[in-house]
Amino acid sequence: MKLVNYRQVRSEPVTDEGAKDTTIAWALSEKDGTPNFSMRIFKVQPSGYTPLHSHSWEHEIFVIGGEGILVDEGKEYRLKA
Repeated sequence: MKLVNYRQVRSEPVTDEGAKDTTIAWALSEKDGTPNFSMRIFKVQPSGYTPLHSHSWEHEIFVIGGEGILVDEGKEYRLKA
C-alpha cells in the first residue's frame, strides 16, 4: 500500500516532442510495485498541451480543476472538473 497526498508527489516537465507547459507526477508506477497500473498527475498550464497520441492499454482521465479538450479518434470532448 502507498499512502501519499497527491500534492506532495514530485513533478517534472513532460519532455515528449509536441508537449508544452505540462508537468507529470507519478503517484503510482512500477517503482511502487504496481506493474499493471500507474497513476499519473498532469498539470497543464492554460497555454499547455500534450501531443496527440494513443495507448494500447486502458486509460482513465479524472479532471480535478480547470477545463480542456480531449481528442479521441478525431472527435473532440470538452473536459472540466
